[in-house]
Amino acid sequence: MDVSIREEDLPARLYKTYELKETEESVSDSDTTVLAEIEGEIAGFACLKYHDWNKRAEVKGIYVRPAFKGRGIGASLITYSVEYAKTRGARGLWLETQNINYPAIRLYMKTGFQFCGFDTSLYDPSAVMPGEIALYFFREAGSD
Repeated sequence: MDVSIREEDLPARLYKTYELKETEESVSDSDTTVLAEIEGEIAGFACLKYHDWNKRAEVKGIYVRPAFKGRGIGASLITYSVEYAKTRGARGLWLETQNINYPAIRLYMKTGFQFCGFDTSLYDPSAVMPGEIALYFFREAGSD
């Protein structure tokens, strides 16, 4: 099966808000958190976890506060996440996002991640937007 990602214009803009509960779960299930700080304020963070069984680091979550978006914070968090993966001896970084999260997909592809799979049944249908599916991305730790 040949699968690829393509950008598609929608009739109306989609908005989704993530609950703080989801953030707390990412933090509690990670072994490292990378913080981005600007002038004493936390601008964003990335939650990371190393998996020894497959020598892969997972980005459990990456968050940038709205006031700091568009300033390169996400890309900086990815850079530090790659460094974390290298220090652990990981082959690379793996992450999951939603097909409707265009800004995240754009960031990941811009920072060297490649699409590696999807899951149409990961999310509870009663809790997601119609057509929302999980997309998976991987980036080798040694690639810049």
